Amino acid sequence: MNFVYILIYLSLISHTFRFSVVDFFIGFFSFAHVSCLKSAPENVRSVESLHALVCGKNFSDVSQSNLLIASGLIHLFVVSGSHLKILHKIVFYLLCNRCFSLTKFLQLIIFSLLFFYCAICKFNPPIFRSFIALVLLAVLTKYKLRWRTEQLILISGLICLGLSPQWINSLSFQMSWIASLTLAVISFFFLKSSELFKNSLFYVNYLTTFNFIGIPQPLSIGVSTLFTRFLEYVLFPLALAVYLFPFLGKIFDALIFILNSFLSRLELTVIFRPYENEKLIFLNWILILSIHLFLNRTSKAAQYA
Repeated sequence: MNFVYILIYLSLISHTFRFSVVDFFIGFFSFAHVSCLKSAPENVRSVESLHALVCGKNFSDVSQSNLLIASGLIHLFVVSGSHLKILHKIVFYLLCNRCFSLTKFLQLIIFSLLFFYCAICKFNPPIFRSFIALVLLAVLTKYKLRWRTEQLILISGLICLGLSPQWINSLSFQMSWIASLTLAVISFFFLKSSELFKNSLFYVNYLTTFNFIGIPQPLSIGVSTLFTRFLEYVLFPLALAVYLFPFLGKIFDALIFILNSFLSRLELTVIFRPYENEKLIFLNWILILSIHLFLNRTSKAAQYA
């Protein structure tokens, strides 16, 4: 764990000097995000949804944004860490088939493409944290090292804080971290449980955030269960394909229309409230630390059992 202490020390130093590598990346690669927005096919009517799914742009349409927040689907539209992992699977499948083996050069190409996609999404905290985790996992695999999942999550998070100290106050960064820890808890204890139960755990872990910002109806758990796989493995790949094959825009528009119509009929609402940012950030870090300590003790207990 000496490596962890070093990362914490470096994070504190970078926070003291307010030096952010990520801010430099954002400025240097700003053209990537702009190009993504401008390259959207003109025949797509649901262009805001397309920009959110592919380019990581927040919705300017308040009604559309509130509809997705109330249904618990907003994190699946505005690019998150799960999008990068799906893109990694797609690129890996396309490049590493029977014709190509995973050489160092090919792996470099894959991670270069993923890094460029981070640039397209303006290096938003969830997707960049996911990128760092994927790079770490590749390094561990290469050197045949084995880290527990919660250790990988912790190290990747600390690296991100070292590269971008201001993320210590980023709610999206915290929620991405909590999501990864929730997945770790699920894989450790509830792997065979139903999707509804798993989504309920996400809801429970986000209750602190909901309490400060706005509590969506519990029905949103069922909606997330119903649409998560569809959005991740159908709508997101389709959105990427629309950029290459504009004629698919009609299918994309039809699916967005059906989704919005269904969500509107449910009449889900969120009671928004002004939140105290400092308290929310502090409580979220307490939650993150608590889950890490719980997983660490559980893993050690399992080893000695």
